[in-house]
Order: sequence, then C-alpha cells, then structure tokens
Amino acid sequence: MDNKRRYVRIPLEFEVKFRITSEDEYKELKNKKQEILYLTNSYTFTFSSEEEFSNIALKSIIRLLIHLDNKIDNIYELLTTGNKNSKDIFYKGIGMDISGAGLRMVTGKNLPMNTLIFANFILSKFPFIYIELLGKVVRCEAIKKGEYSIAIDFVDISHEDREKIIEYIFQKQRRTLREKRVKV
Repeated sequence: MDNKRRYVRIPLEFEVKFRITSEDEYKELKNKKQEILYLTNSYTFTFSSEEEFSNIALKSIIRLLIHLDNKIDNIYELLTTGNKNSKDIFYKGIGMDISGAGLRMVTGKNLPMNTLIFANFILSKFPFIYIELLGKVVRCEAIKKGEYSIAIDFVDISHEDREKIIEYIFQKQRRTLREKRVKV
C-alpha cells in the first residue's frame, strides 16, 4: 500500500460541525451543491481589478444567502412540524489537522468506517474561509472514554474550496518559516 500523501497536511485546531448522512441524502446534497455552484458561477462579468474583487465578494454573498435560506427552511420545518429527525442533528468536533484531501478531528461521536457525513467549518476568520463538504470516515480510534479521533476523506468538495484549503495551508507554512527565521 502506498502511504504517500497527495496534499500537504498541517496541524490546526478549528471547530467542525457535522451530521451523518445516508447514501440517498448524500446524492441529494451533492445535487444541491452543484446547483449552488451553478448559481454562484453564473454571475461572471469582465471588470477592472477593483471591480473583479467586488464580483468575488458578490459570489460569496450569494453563497451565504443561499446557505442562510436553507437554514431558515430547516428551522421553519422544525418549528412547524416538530419533526426532529436525525438529519437535523449537527454534532461538533475539533479539527486537529487538515489537507486538501481530508481532515482529522476529535469528537464525542463514535462513527463507523465509511459513514458519510456533511461537514462545515470556518478555517479562517480573516480572510474569511468557510468550507462545506461531504466526506467519508476512513478511520475512527478511541482516544479515551467518550472521545474519538476521526479521519475523514473529502468525498465531494468543490475545486474552489479545495484550493482555498491548500492556499491557507501554504500561507500558514510560510508564516511559520518566517517566524523560525526571525528567532534564529
């Protein structure tokens, strides 16, 4: 078995919110993500560099509004029907490291191998980097009673989000190297 990694991995702590999804819901979420990507990518214009920045901001705002609309729909359904099915339950974990291919997190939820999850997290507040993805559990190890280390492969992540993660990793590495150089 080849243990070479395709992407650079860095240690980094961040909050991860996730929920378990079925195969059918995974397909539904994948289609929904593709619709959102189509909507946000359909707003392309040719501008000067300052206006191009505004266009990127517009895409981010559209993505955020679509996300908020979905959340409001979920809250409305929960309040009107009182239906608390498992797809409404988000668990929390602490991301311990990340790469362009996956992440490792610590959580109180024991997840079997090959469990599909929908996850989201804020990688950075400035610049703001919000990531949503579909992943699969590839490893689950008990750390201590009621605490598990979960390795997740990104099964479905947009190219743009993967690039944001990789760019952020390289920025962190450059910053770390600069700090080491200053200390010497």
